[in-house]
Amino acid sequence: ADLNSVMTDAVKNYIKDVKSKDFPNEEEQYGG
Repeated sequence: ADLNSVMTDAVKNYIKDVKSKDFPNEEEQYGG
């Protein structure tokens, strides 16, 4: 597997989720 491509996709998905507000709230995100 191309680890660099996997990481890039993960980052893109994370950014996409953040921009669309599709992510856990801060308490869940940071465990506190």
